[in-house]
Amino acid sequence: MDVWKGGRATGKDCTYYGDGGACYYVGITTSNFSGSYQCTILGTHNNQVFSTVRLSGSVKRQTGAYYGFPNSVVVTCDGVQGRLAW
Repeated sequence: MDVWKGGRATGKDCTYYGDGGACYYVGITTSNFSGSYQCTILGTHNNQVFSTVRLSGSVKRQTGAYYGFPNSVVVTCDGVQGRLAW
């Protein structure tokens, strides 16, 4: 499973930093998955899940969730985990 940065997000609660950090949508790619499953999306700045998404089968999808802290995003789908430094 892979986690990737999607397009830039401009939500009203996006956090911008002096180092150029900005909000991006969270992308998820799954392989060898079948049926329907739920993915949780966690931000390491506070170690809390900030979004969930339901997927089906193997997919490459930009979610509607976005993140703007200079930390990491951890996505867990059906027990399989992916991580990306933001």
